[in-house]
Amino acid sequence: MSIKWIYFILLILPSLCFSFTKGAAPLELRQMVLGSSCGTLIATSYSLPCHPALLPLESSQNFVANIFLGEHYQRVNAYRKDIQNKDEFGVIEKLFEEQKALQLQAGSALWVKSKYFSFSYIPLYMSYFSELKNRSYPQVDLKVYIEESLQLQGALPIQWDNTVISLGLQGRAVDRKFIFQEFALFDVLSDPSQLKIQSHKSLFLEPGIVILQDTDWKPRLTAQLKNLQVHHSGDRPPSELVGAFVDTGIGTSVPITFGNLDLGISYRHDREITDPWDRISFGTHYGLGLVATDLSLAQDAFSLGVSTQFLSARTGVAYFQNQVHEWDGSTSTNKTVNLEFGLVF
Repeated sequence: MSIKWIYFILLILPSLCFSFTKGAAPLELRQMVLGSSCGTLIATSYSLPCHPALLPLESSQNFVANIFLGEHYQRVNAYRKDIQNKDEFGVIEKLFEEQKALQLQAGSALWVKSKYFSFSYIPLYMSYFSELKNRSYPQVDLKVYIEESLQLQGALPIQWDNTVISLGLQGRAVDRKFIFQEFALFDVLSDPSQLKIQSHKSLFLEPGIVILQDTDWKPRLTAQLKNLQVHHSGDRPPSELVGAFVDTGIGTSVPITFGNLDLGISYRHDREITDPWDRISFGTHYGLGLVATDLSLAQDAFSLGVSTQFLSARTGVAYFQNQVHEWDGSTSTNKTVNLEFGLVF
């Protein structure tokens, strides 16, 4: 059996597509760049597919060690320590230093992959969003969580002539600490106990299907039910963390003379997203020789990643840009650059 081990030493990824990640935590830079459109694209030899039913379409044997560095690493690490230690005052003190809406993500992951199954362990993942409102009497909208999780993917492909129907299932066991709260900063400064650091454990099941024509273009339809919570214990988490939604999409692998090109469009069926244009995401992957490029476009977001591999060394860089709607009606632009370093065996 072909087995692939991938160990991410460190993953530091400021999130610029959404205020926080809903659903499974991203395991790598590629997944962050592509967002929801990742579920329509076939994974590269050193990556896990975002859709479990796509597992049989790519199988190879590698061991990969990667390191991702973002420009907000020190702040992410400081918040992580405060929340894990349940240090409410430490969190409050850092909130006074924020000058604008701030979005951060960070994490690490380990996984093993075969043609029909994969297993992932995320010892640490953190998603953070804060927005300061009314500076004369500061109000803070804070959404932050830290999680440890296990993830299992499985797929069963069935083929008739040139038509492949692949059934996939992803299961996730998640242990989270979180703060989802809006409060007056001076009130919690005088009484830090008003800032509630809560915790919960949940089990999620995420079935999906891919219908593919096994031709040169590999046209495919994808659908997956995500974030379906089937078990819960501890504090009641907000709907932003446990609300179920469905991602559907179409994708194709364009036969070209030089390199390989994948295109995909996804649509997210989620009651929390009120603007239909915010539900649409376009993603593409292009590989030529030693260089691979991933790109994603959405209504208020753009991301681009470029990576290269030579012998056992792999490096990459990613650029994220999105529009943030401030509390007073104004709009600001967030721009972030991240670096990737890795070894492939």
